[in-house]
Amino acid sequence: MIAAQGMFVSQLLLDFLIPSTSGQAAISMPILGPMGQLAGVEPNTVLAAFLFGNGLTNMITPTSGTLLAYLATAKINWFDWAKFVFPLFVIFAGLAIVMLSICVLVGY
Repeated sequence: MIAAQGMFVSQLLLDFLIPSTSGQAAISMPILGPMGQLAGVEPNTVLAAFLFGNGLTNMITPTSGTLLAYLATAKINWFDWAKFVFPLFVIFAGLAIVMLSICVLVGY
């Protein structure tokens, strides 16, 4: 369970440096896949940790060109957006950790 949650947190942090989903997958999955096998985490759970981490940070990361384009079109400052969406981000992160724990317990 700790390994799956650690993978999720690593994806959250990595997405700030690499906002591209395919680029992030190309860099992180060759590392996380074998780490998951060594830790006894199913490949589906490793992929879920990647998708949860990548999806969550896409709604708040300041390095995402798409997010910044949407905010510029709506004339919303990124700091105002981050302040508004951060509580939802925390709730979604907590739900992702719970779902990853369930994935590990069920053997998904």
